[in-house]
Amino acid sequence: MSTAVTSPASFRTRLADTVARAADHLLSRQREDGHWRFPLETDASITAEYMLLSRHVGRVVPEREAAMLSYLRRVRRPDGSYVLHESGGYSQETTIKAYAAFKAAGVPAEATELQQMRRLILAGGGVESAAVFTKIWLALIGQMSWDTCPIIPPEMAMVPRWSPFNLLSISYWCRVIMVPLSIAYTIDRKGCIDEAHGVAELFRSPEGRVRETLTRGERLFSWTRFFYLGDRFAKRIEKRLPAAWRARAVAAAERWTRERLPHSDGIGGIIPSMMNVVLALWNLGHDHDDRDLVEAWSRLDGLIVEDGDEAWIQPCLSPVWDTGLSLLALEEAGVAADDPRLVRAADWLLARRTTRPGDWVGKASAEVAPSAWAFQYENDFYPDVDDTAVVSIALTRVPGSHPEQAGEAVDGALRWISVMQSTNGGWGAYDRNNTQHVLDHVPFADHGALLDPPTVDLTGRMLGAYHLTGRPDPAAVERAIGFLRDEQKDDGSFWGRWGINYLYGTWSALEGLGAAGLDGTDPMVARAADWLESVQHDDGGWAETPDTYADESLQATGVTTASQTAWALLGLMAAGRADSEAVRRGAEWLVRHQREDGGWDEAEYTGTGFPRVLYLRYHGYPLYFPLMALAKLSASD
Repeated sequence: MSTAVTSPASFRTRLADTVARAADHLLSRQREDGHWRFPLETDASITAEYMLLSRHVGRVVPEREAAMLSYLRRVRRPDGSYVLHESGGYSQETTIKAYAAFKAAGVPAEATELQQMRRLILAGGGVESAAVFTKIWLALIGQMSWDTCPIIPPEMAMVPRWSPFNLLSISYWCRVIMVPLSIAYTIDRKGCIDEAHGVAELFRSPEGRVRETLTRGERLFSWTRFFYLGDRFAKRIEKRLPAAWRARAVAAAERWTRERLPHSDGIGGIIPSMMNVVLALWNLGHDHDDRDLVEAWSRLDGLIVEDGDEAWIQPCLSPVWDTGLSLLALEEAGVAADDPRLVRAADWLLARRTTRPGDWVGKASAEVAPSAWAFQYENDFYPDVDDTAVVSIALTRVPGSHPEQAGEAVDGALRWISVMQSTNGGWGAYDRNNTQHVLDHVPFADHGALLDPPTVDLTGRMLGAYHLTGRPDPAAVERAIGFLRDEQKDDGSFWGRWGINYLYGTWSALEGLGAAGLDGTDPMVARAADWLESVQHDDGGWAETPDTYADESLQATGVTTASQTAWALLGLMAAGRADSEAVRRGAEWLVRHQREDGGWDEAEYTGTGFPRVLYLRYHGYPLYFPLMALAKLSASD
């Protein structure tokens, strides 16, 4: 680790050296075709789910299962528990799934490791206390009655768009998860996990008496009670539905699902929906040589990371996001726009553009031709405004070998971004006006992620896209700034949806506002910058734990991280405070903690999948964000 900086001249020298080594390191991680993709890590749940799925449908690769067991053993805490993130507390959901995976793989219940886990699970209320998605998983593999779970009717694929509760009323990720899941829910198929490899010992009461229940203390008149009673009524009705009607609904759900398989890294590009597709097609009776089932497994297996004698699963792939941000960081660091390495990256991004209409058309103007980017290699039905904004800025700065095509693509992207703005002035990630918050009360939504409403971090990025590409939309910008003013917290911070948490939201807002021309004289900007300075750690850096989503008092607490320190620096510089003591101390922290190879260590999770449910460790964040921040600071001297 480097020694502390002691003088301004020494600091400038060390800063320049840090930037150069960070840029070299990032360039060394570039792939031959020009793009970057770093591992994307989450908790042990999805690896356990993959193991359960493989066992259930009889598609086990013994060496891979053994490697995944090694991974599950390594990430387990000494007391036998599992957590949602590096510094998190006990997770009942993850521990149940891990236990089930161990048991399905043949580890006996008498094993010390399973006895530890079982004691924790039973003390936490047993599987009866589990959240909806854990119960659904146990039901899918025949370990729990579907009576414990909300109804998941395939008829959802038949609801017309004029209905207030059609599929477009929920987030894209819920759509691609629920529709194939509804098939598996409707058509049960006995799997390969027998009673001896099941989890009957995790029930605190006889399994037959476990039923879906309301949370104790729920008000007599509430949306939660309304939807709960509606769910119970629907379960009675569905048992009386004519077989022909249900078959028609299943066919509609299957058709909807298969239509969204092409031009994607697996339906929706995310692992829960990809696993549900496998279950749906297998439950429908298709063999493992079915074309779509073979493709589904191929995409699913493509998420596996093999590391020595271990293997684990990524929730999705992040090549467009990693490439766009790496390109921006390197350009900021002074790598020339015509450098062949940056040109290759820009050309790779331009080739990833989608021009196919997706589900977003249902709530936006279909008259605007799509020009957008997804998070993954392919996800044409579901591009997102965040990646589209980042790539648009990157292609503006580094147009690659086809500048005219890049310019046209960016023109179209900004038009698409304007179409995707919600009426309240903000942006959601994948859909416009996905804000029917009454749906947060449906039994299926106990994870709190049924919707994709506008957020501060996305809105800040869109402001940056308008101005940093030189394509402002005055009306859209005015509405966006108004949205940010409404969303600012009393202490000056902003809540962040896609990164953790108030540091991410506040940085994103300040970057966008700064690009739009608002400086430190604006009260909103000044209050946000003051907050960032007020929560700087004594060591000079910044940090925030994912637990802030459950407890706001934990704002800006935790182990200092490179990526979050970089966000704070970028936010303060956007607010016009590049010369502040806080920025100097933060930059010194990054300089001191740079590795010899030019990167930074970061075991903590600083990305958000779903608040309180799923957090992400982007392995690329401690590489390109610190470079971006220090390069910007170096250029400001």
